[in-house]
Amino acid sequence: MRVPKYKELDLFAVFRDFDENEKGFLDIKEYADCLAQFEALGLTESERTYIALVADVRRNGKIDYSEVMKLFPRILVNMKNNSELQQMYIDETSYD
Repeated sequence: MRVPKYKELDLFAVFRDFDENEKGFLDIKEYADCLAQFEALGLTESERTYIALVADVRRNGKIDYSEVMKLFPRILVNMKNNSELQQMYIDETSYD
């Protein structure tokens, strides 16, 4: 499993740029777009969506930076594990 390396301050800078009103949070779509701009992670669209949905810890449609950054490393590991398991399943069930 290969989890992308990133610098927390760099990720914060991208988040801050997307948080134009300085609310301290982004909605789910804004957060997924924010992750797309953070190229160091190299995430696919489905991975960004997964992370954005999981990052909504209060289930209110808002991603609070201070909350999600505590969980972000774990979210990445879980997302990568999930992706690998899905690919293994696809590989095992694909018959040519």
